[in-house]
Amino acid sequence: NYMYSHPDSSVLFMPANAGIVLNHGSARGTTKGAEDKRPNAALQWSTTDRKTQYFLGKAPEDLLSEGYASVVVDVVATRDLAVDEEVLIDYGEEWEEAWNEHVRNWVPPAPTGGRG
Repeated sequence: NYMYSHPDSSVLFMPANAGIVLNHGSARGTTKGAEDKRPNAALQWSTTDRKTQYFLGKAPEDLLSEGYASVVVDVVATRDLAVDEEVLIDYGEEWEEAWNEHVRNWVPPAPTGGRG
């Protein structure tokens, strides 16, 4: 659940930092149970990290010869945030539809009576 990707790409990004604590806020306001949570931040490629700029400047086929490619993605506020306000990004419509389907179909497990 904490991998970032694009629907038109087979590349997956796995955060190795606080990026895993960014929750979903829907720009559409249609996430079941969180209709009032709207995004207040976005992800963008770092413009200051040299390695990120190096890798972004290479053709995808050239990256295959690299041992690895670490890039930096910045979390950027899209408006002023209040102290202690939760930072929310929009995971996208496909994720939201999958979540809503899960909520509609989820059945809690039967009680175990304290066993197992």
